[in-house]
Amino acid sequence: MTSQPGGAPAPETQPATDTQPDPATQPAGPADCPYLGVLDDARTHFSFTTVDHRCFSASKSREIDVAHQAAMCLGASYATCGRYVPMPMPGSSARRPGSGRARLLAFALMGLLVVIVVVGMVYVVPQT
Repeated sequence: MTSQPGGAPAPETQPATDTQPDPATQPAGPADCPYLGVLDDARTHFSFTTVDHRCFSASKSREIDVAHQAAMCLGASYATCGRYVPMPMPGSSARRPGSGRARLLAFALMGLLVVIVVVGMVYVVPQT
């Protein structure tokens, strides 16, 4: 550390560089769409537009035009996108899509099992 005239310490300076950070290594902004991802990883995306991005707002991922990414996905305006589905808050009573069908299937299978057991008891158990 060097000192200025009068004994005050001089501020530390970093050497100047003329290279910008690589955007691919920068973390994505918190204001980006939560459904934005890449084909192999729905939770990872770049902080710039790329043809590698996919929209995971539906059950099947979809390609996203780079102009749409710039206007909607990479910034706070994602909530106005037609593809955007608001996520339930943690601890809320909102159900996941498809959970009603799964419950109905479970009840139907349990009902079928009850019918099989009753029919089996009637025809298999000897009556005395």
